Amino acid sequence: MNVGTLERPPTSKKLKRPRKPPILKITRASGKKLCPALAQGTEPSVALAPSQPAGLDVRRIRQAFGLTQVEFARLTGYTPRTVQEWESGKRALTGSVLKSLTELSTLLTALQQFWQPGRIGPWLKTDNQMMAGRSPLNWIAEGRQDVVWRFLYALEAGDMS
Repeated sequence: MNVGTLERPPTSKKLKRPRKPPILKITRASGKKLCPALAQGTEPSVALAPSQPAGLDVRRIRQAFGLTQVEFARLTGYTPRTVQEWESGKRALTGSVLKSLTELSTLLTALQQFWQPGRIGPWLKTDNQMMAGRSPLNWIAEGRQDVVWRFLYALEAGDMS
């Protein structure tokens, strides 16, 4: 064997790459591509969300937090009019709205482990020294739910230093 050349040992075989299944590019009459899973006749792994997902009631979430529509609008970053339209079903919940409301609903569930539902709203609006002297409502409105979550984890662990 020469030092300058690389030879394959006589017993090794050339490895073949496994072939990827072809992606079907089925389009609608409008020209939009369908989901490959639908094109293959199988169910997609993620179902499309309806306009009002089961278990995600905007009014219930807002009232459980003890917030007005204006305060809830501040939390979500939308206008009070939009919150009103979500609650009445005139406007669909889609995309980032669903994500935001799901996160708020999860936070509500966690808060209910520490406070009765009627006390959550006042707690959210009260400045808290453990959160840099600001209210949880301010942190959430700025998209910093992590500050509230850290507070809850510390409260649960008994580490309030």
